[in-house]
Amino acid sequence: MRYRLLGQTGLRVSEVFLGAMTFGEGGGGAPPDECRRILDLYADAGGNVVDTATRRPGSSPAPTHSLSGAAGRRWRACRCPTTC
Repeated sequence: MRYRLLGQTGLRVSEVFLGAMTFGEGGGGAPPDECRRILDLYADAGGNVVDTATRRPGSSPAPTHSLSGAAGRRWRACRCPTTC
C-alpha cells in the first residue's frame, strides 16, 4: 500500500480509501459478518481510511452500522489504534 500526507495535517493516509456506504443489511448492503471481513482485508492490506458517508445528494440512505456504535469502536481500536 502506498501512502500520502493529507495536506498539512501530518496524517499519513493510504492512497486507496474503502467506501463503506453500503455496509449493513438495510438498503441491499452486505451483512455485518461480510462487512467485518472486508474491513479486515482492507486493514491487512495497509488501508487506513474508511469513508462512512451514509448519503450523498440524490442517493437513498444506506446504513453503515457495521462501523457505528460499540462494534465499530472495538474494530477501530483493535485494527488501527494510532491511525484512525
